Amino acid sequence: IRLGLYSAFIPGRLEIIHKEPLVILDGAHNPDKMKALVGSIKKIFPKKKVTSIVAIKNDKNAKDMLSLLLKISEKVIFTKFQLKGDVGIITSYDPKELFTISQIIQQQRYASRHTNVVKELSVVGNVEKALEEAIKSAKPDDLILITGSLYLVGEISN
Repeated sequence: IRLGLYSAFIPGRLEIIHKEPLVILDGAHNPDKMKALVGSIKKIFPKKKVTSIVAIKNDKNAKDMLSLLLKISEKVIFTKFQLKGDVGIITSYDPKELFTISQIIQQQRYASRHTNVVKELSVVGNVEKALEEAIKSAKPDDLILITGSLYLVGEISN
């Protein structure tokens, strides 16, 4: 059982796809999954500078998810996806809307004197360009976290 657990692999869940900088895919797509992800990142990589690339499916609770993710991120790049699925077109929030939600969260934290305020928020509408930008600006010991949706993780994996 231990050997089986040790060798278990779940794609898109704390999946390391690059080492320097460390790039991790995690399809955390609701507040509970995001809370677990944030806790894991804090525990496993407590000293890493985190840049998050985020896209969230348009029917999810983005405010609660972002409120959690902003606690560990020094930089956040908002992006988007649109896919054709069995049930029609699957889309993410407009990244500008996520940007605005995050600014409001940041203002509330600043007003209440929380210390963990993200240093940089940006919008890059193309997933590949968002990843290129994150890697280009990262140092070798940084962590790039791609999260918010399994659809986003799938886009990066392809």
